[in-house]
Amino acid sequence: MTNKENPTTVARISEITAEGFRLHAPIGEYYISRKKYPWFRDATDEEIRDVTFSPEAGEGHVNILFWNTLGIDFDEKSIKNPELNRSIQVRCTKRPDLFTETK
Repeated sequence: MTNKENPTTVARISEITAEGFRLHAPIGEYYISRKKYPWFRDATDEEIRDVTFSPEAGEGHVNILFWNTLGIDFDEKSIKNPELNRSIQVRCTKRPDLFTETK
């Protein structure tokens, strides 16, 4: 996604594979594993690329990454600490089926 008015809000995705993808955002660069972040396990490349970074948009003024098509948002802590990825900082508005536990 490109934002010419405010480059600090640009987030982009690269290297999408069946195992995961690379996220580039103002908060850093991260590898997002589909195993650790199951909300992306069945997502298409197009759905994964539809991401927006919103600085200080969340509750308590935290940075938020929002996958628009999927309706998934992660706060900065959830991206930096994958062990938090099942906490309330992650919510899915359009695809609640993504919250079912994987075995």
